[in-house]
Amino acid sequence: MPKINLQDLMDDIVHINNQLQGLNLLLKNKKQMLSKYFQQSGNRRVDGDEVTAYEQTRTKIEYDIPAILNKLPKSITSLFIHKKYFVSDWDGFVSLCKSHGIKPSELKSYITVQQEVDQAKLNLLYDKGKVSLKDLEGCYEATVTKSIALKFHNIDKEIPIS
Repeated sequence: MPKINLQDLMDDIVHINNQLQGLNLLLKNKKQMLSKYFQQSGNRRVDGDEVTAYEQTRTKIEYDIPAILNKLPKSITSLFIHKKYFVSDWDGFVSLCKSHGIKPSELKSYITVQQEVDQAKLNLLYDKGKVSLKDLEGCYEATVTKSIALKFHNIDKEIPIS
């Protein structure tokens, strides 16, 4: 096995990392230029021989579940809000169960409830007209992000070096 100069190896790693960071910055700048082109032209897609660039829009919705629970009836919220229960102190829970006649109010301090919106079920309720955007007004925050996505064609094609 050949001897390796660790300092040279570490220097190469730093050099390669710096090149990668520079190339990523260059790619980011080129995507920003495409983004400006898309804004000015109204186009959302550009096709080339080896790559297709397109503007991608994503929406992230953060729900305020306590606000939803206060605003909508339980008969509706139970259809799209899921609850997960966690016992945060299992030994204490078991001990309490053994020593008491178990009343639900006594168990609350040992249980953590996590609630989340099931987006697919909420969409179905919206489609059926059981929940409207007005019903959920003030109960969510939507964030829209745009980015430039690239789809490469013939990625395995050989590049002639001359």
